[in-house]
Amino acid sequence: MRRNRKKYKGPKGADRKRRSPLSTGDLEAHATDLLENRRYKEAIAAFKDLLQRDPRQPWLEALSTAYAGRAEELAAKGMIKEALAIWRGRTELCDTPLAEPAYIELLMQAGRIDTAIGVLAEHPDEPEIQRFLPKLRALAAAQALAGREATLDFFPGDDPVVRDFPAALAALQAYCQRDDGAVETHLKAIPFRSPYRDLRQILKALLRFDTDAADAERSLARIDSGSPFSGICDAMRAARLPNPEFMRRCGELNPPERRFATVLRGWTPQQVKRVLELRQLGDQPRPDALMRFLLRHREPLGQDWVRETAMRLLVHQPGGKGHFNRAFGKMSEFHRHRIQALHLEEEGDAPDEIFNTWREAYLASNQPTGSPDTDPELTAAMVLRRSVDRWLRTEPPQPTTVRALEVSLTLDPDDVPTYLKLIRHYRDAGELKDARRVLESALDRYPKDAVVLTEAVETALAGNAFKKAARFARQALERDPINARVRDILVVSHLSHARKQIRQGKNALARKELDEAANWARTEA
Repeated sequence: MRRNRKKYKGPKGADRKRRSPLSTGDLEAHATDLLENRRYKEAIAAFKDLLQRDPRQPWLEALSTAYAGRAEELAAKGMIKEALAIWRGRTELCDTPLAEPAYIELLMQAGRIDTAIGVLAEHPDEPEIQRFLPKLRALAAAQALAGREATLDFFPGDDPVVRDFPAALAALQAYCQRDDGAVETHLKAIPFRSPYRDLRQILKALLRFDTDAADAERSLARIDSGSPFSGICDAMRAARLPNPEFMRRCGELNPPERRFATVLRGWTPQQVKRVLELRQLGDQPRPDALMRFLLRHREPLGQDWVRETAMRLLVHQPGGKGHFNRAFGKMSEFHRHRIQALHLEEEGDAPDEIFNTWREAYLASNQPTGSPDTDPELTAAMVLRRSVDRWLRTEPPQPTTVRALEVSLTLDPDDVPTYLKLIRHYRDAGELKDARRVLESALDRYPKDAVVLTEAVETALAGNAFKKAARFARQALERDPINARVRDILVVSHLSHARKQIRQGKNALARKELDEAANWARTEA
């Protein structure tokens, strides 16, 4: 039975001495604001202060609401014992009944099934409690399957939570023994409205987890988010996530859910331990913290991969070279200069400083103990191209910049972008002889490349070689028919060549050029 309501006497002991300096009206507004913003702990203190001044019923009800919110807040963090203490404090101060669904559910989660059922037995006629019985049965079902079969002793023998338990346990054991046929058989013995119905959906989903993800998800979707079995659903859904998302989700799962999800993924306990350790570093770990993590686990992660990844981290944290050298031995001069150059790029240093540091890396790559790469010439070519990248984007190229690109082509003559950069540079500078020289090398290597042929058209046009420009343009259009720029150049080339023929009195040839221009033109004009 509900106890007789007692008059609130305010806080005891030291709490009596801590009074807010605010007026009663201001304190009431402040307390209400705290409650509305879910700052329950502070709201409890504020309403206690108000009740000490004047035990008004609305303030007592607000204090009760704040206590309930605080208990729910603690329960969400897994602090079940603390949440239960808050509920008892609420009853003591606000004269509210303990027989409320949230309190009973907390008792069940804490494994105090006998206490929960005892509270229910004291209040059999409470409408709220009657509505809670189906959930209580589901909680008891989950506890019994988890090994606390004594939970069933508090229910009559004909109660569904007792009656359906053998079939549910048999289905669970059959799944653990990988006997899918037996699982299906035992599941048929569990009624649709049984307290074990959510287990039925979970086992059905597990049977199809690897073969029919859509059907498995349909089974999980039938389980309410407030079900005591919902944690298993969360773990199953997490287990299907890609690795980066799963690692983030791992930190949100409680330990049993996390173990279940990782088992479904086939992870070992050691892998889980590393993931949790990595999660502790945050979503964006500091480079030095990530470096120490990688070096601690370089054996299982792979020495070569960790070495390469650690060098990438040094770009952001050059001060970590000592840790790297102790783990892998002294770094080569090439890599030391390469990492420093990349760091200068990241810091936005002057282009000449970046260029000089890349040049040191290039010189080191030519030394016998320089670059450890299997193709040192390709490495040197890439370093040269990287060294001039900032120059090309920030100011007109210097002779040393252009020379570096030329040398890179001798080391790696297969790089189309470098050909294009040189051709355009020489053409823009009016150095058509050098532009043609580089173009010929590019055409020798890539005679059918549409981009190279387009540069050939532009270069021929720059030297008024209209007939050659038209020839290259036709070749380019064979490979890229919708290239409007080349088509326009082809028309202009034929028209320009026609003018040249007219000036020389070769009208028949001029008419032929005009006809060609008309064939390629896109408009009557």
